[in-house]
Amino acid sequence: MKRSLAIILAAGTLLLAGGCATHCGTSGVARWEYKTFRESPTALPEFETELNKLATQGWTVDQVLQRGDSPYVTLLLKRPKP
Repeated sequence: MKRSLAIILAAGTLLLAGGCATHCGTSGVARWEYKTFRESPTALPEFETELNKLATQGWTVDQVLQRGDSPYVTLLLKRPKP
């Protein structure tokens, strides 16, 4: 489980977008839309496939959440609002 969480955190780090310099309008305030993605990292190939699919749609990992001994993780995803 620790290895899976490390892989998830590494994937999240790779997917994180640049900050406000890229996605802010003239007001200097970023406008984001959010989405949650819940999956068990024990199904790693499917998990990575779905995460890569979401990344091609512009979603980046903002936070990784896990409760206690649950085999599931919830990823909070974000992308700039169109």
